[in-house]
Amino acid sequence: MRKQARWLAGAAAAVILGSGGMGWALAQGGKEILPVEPYLQDNGSIAAMPDVRGHWAQAAIELAISKDYVDGYEDGTFRPEQQVSRAEFTKLAVSALKLSAGTAKAGEAWYTPYMNAAVKAGIHQWSDFNSGDWNTPMTRGEMARMAVRAAGQSTDDDLKWMFLATKAGLIQGTDETGSLDVDGTTTRAQAVTIIERILSVKAGQKLEADLHAVSRAELLWHKTNVFTMLPQFFGYGNDGTSVGLVRWDPNNLVLETPDGNWKGELLSLKVIDLEDPNDPFRSELPPLEEMTFAAGIKDGASFRAPVSTARHSYILWPEAVVYYNNDPQMYNNTVLGYLGVSINGIKQVSREERIPGTVNGTSSLHYNGKPTNAVILNKESTFPKYVGLSVGTMGPRLVNHKIYEALNQLLDLDGGD
Repeated sequence: MRKQARWLAGAAAAVILGSGGMGWALAQGGKEILPVEPYLQDNGSIAAMPDVRGHWAQAAIELAISKDYVDGYEDGTFRPEQQVSRAEFTKLAVSALKLSAGTAKAGEAWYTPYMNAAVKAGIHQWSDFNSGDWNTPMTRGEMARMAVRAAGQSTDDDLKWMFLATKAGLIQGTDETGSLDVDGTTTRAQAVTIIERILSVKAGQKLEADLHAVSRAELLWHKTNVFTMLPQFFGYGNDGTSVGLVRWDPNNLVLETPDGNWKGELLSLKVIDLEDPNDPFRSELPPLEEMTFAAGIKDGASFRAPVSTARHSYILWPEAVVYYNNDPQMYNNTVLGYLGVSINGIKQVSREERIPGTVNGTSSLHYNGKPTNAVILNKESTFPKYVGLSVGTMGPRLVNHKIYEALNQLLDLDGGD
């Protein structure tokens, strides 16, 4: 694709960059076309267009232009923040990947050859878009799906595309907390940046992932980010896949008592890093000074300490709902009658070894003096070999304090070291 010089009636002289390194000056009125020297930087690269110079995607844009699968506009700008349609992104991807597309036949839309080439190559399926048309702005979620396929991965789970894209480093967050903006539109700058990442992955490079974005994407996929945040607790298979990630079943998040009188659901289980001020979910926590954990024995009595004193920890923060309780005498909603979370298998040190004021493995959290269904986990925690680490959901306690544990196991893993 060699860019042809364009006539700009009534326009002042402009320089249009082409793949061969030759620019063209269009004289006043567009009546004369003169070859001119391309505008080069000291290092020999094509100089940034005015609206690209200093832009966060400048390097990717210049690289894409040099590869000749994208170009600027007649006025010498690139317009990096302009939206990209589905057709435009597909054309860029097909051209960058050097897929055979051909030209549109008479009566066909200009993008038809690129659309067909994308389907033939397996980076697009006819069922991908269930609303709008090819002129609809491309969303970041749609871009993630095409990027993942182009990079050689696939899934049947529509909620998993963004996780695969962020895990591979193809998609980064839009801010320091890893916001995904899945339904947000794609810009020209984002489009060429993602395509350059696709080309890098296909060339065998391993990209750095945005941990915050991966954390959000895992939660979006299957309602937890536990495997992104706590990889040390979950083994990996020979193919590098997290064992826990495979075994986790979000269908197990609904819990119902055998008599059918109580039903609840774990809506999400978030792991929050207390040492990370940009943790995606840190803002959801109450003030750390108002939450406490079991901190050991002092002066012969057990005591609780503020979470603010144990920042070298994670908090497992469940969000749960009780749909109905038809027997409140049996299932008392005032005594941990909500859906709780259990974590078993974490190694606890003995009373003699424990340092008062520290988190001993795990501890349930209190907020404003009342128990919650959240748990704090010391980052140095381990679990003994041959002892399974399990995470489960638990139903309510009974009024007579005979604990009713309808444990609905979410995952159960083999022990570590």
